[in-house]
Amino acid sequence: DIVKSVCEYKREPFSDKDLSIPWLDLSRNRLFTALSQSIGMSIEEIEERYQLYKSIDSYGILKDLQKDMNDKMTKVSDDFNRLYNSHIEYSFELDFGKNDVSVLIKKGSQRCVLQTESTGFKYFFDMYFGLLFRKEWGPGDIITMDEPAEGLSVPARKEVRNFLKDFAFRNGILIVCATHSPFLISADNLDELRLVYCDKDGITTIENEYSLLSNHTHATQEIKRALTTENYQIIKPDSKYIFVESMDDYNIMTAFKQVLGETDIYFFPIGKVDDNTDIEKLLSEIFRLHKQNPVILLPKGDTYNKIKPHCNKQSCSKALVLNYNCVGGSTETIRDFFTSDISTLNDGTYYFKNHIQNIEK
Repeated sequence: DIVKSVCEYKREPFSDKDLSIPWLDLSRNRLFTALSQSIGMSIEEIEERYQLYKSIDSYGILKDLQKDMNDKMTKVSDDFNRLYNSHIEYSFELDFGKNDVSVLIKKGSQRCVLQTESTGFKYFFDMYFGLLFRKEWGPGDIITMDEPAEGLSVPARKEVRNFLKDFAFRNGILIVCATHSPFLISADNLDELRLVYCDKDGITTIENEYSLLSNHTHATQEIKRALTTENYQIIKPDSKYIFVESMDDYNIMTAFKQVLGETDIYFFPIGKVDDNTDIEKLLSEIFRLHKQNPVILLPKGDTYNKIKPHCNKQSCSKALVLNYNCVGGSTETIRDFFTSDISTLNDGTYYFKNHIQNIEK
């Protein structure tokens, strides 16, 4: 099957208090219940061993069980590191104290405290022990999330977004996030954005390509406000915007921006311009996003012919409108800049953007 399984994930954060618990309460603890299922650890066996220890006062009985359980915990550590994909390896061990059982976290060779780790690590820790350990995840699986990273700071939300994208990409998983927060948006990944809104008749619509000409709703207002250079919310205020015609153009230009390591240039898709498009309103949106000399790069054709005359007016004279012929001779579309042997481009520009680093230069 193309789709193997669909699962909704609701985050329930773990704290350091969850990592150490009286042995009598193990069956009521989410983390220990998760571990017992993951490694075949019997909570009943642990309780029986503690009862025996209390009756004969031999601490070695607990330590023998601890060794057996930690041999199994190696599997958890290996699986966690494989999915988290950090350059630092984490490991997990059980410590059977005289009254409590604790999960110890090591970062490399050093003990660490969950609360002091990065937001991305804590989010993955919660996600792993709250969801991922339960099954093997792979291509075709879908995970849905409602308002992920809600309540976190803006930098933390961006860190969570980067982690989720990287995790999904490496494992072939589709993660669908429903959110009202523009801070989960990446200016280099607008192609992943879908707009859901109700029209005047109450009919729900999903717009699959976000552009400057997307329907003017509260959602698009918040997104555009966050993307405005002067706001310094998603992009740096001194960055340069280059407006292109389509999402294909946006993906291809963004792909090469990433290859070249450019961090102060962003591309933005305008969308389909037709006879009903209000060009003056479109240009005002462009200047609202980037007031200082925006660049509009278009193929020579209807869109270029509609926009260029308006930019010759005094009010829009600061906009630089270019067509591909200015930079590529007889080039008509952006694909004409590339040789026909770039097979990844034939698989779609989204795939191209995410795999261009693997293309031999």
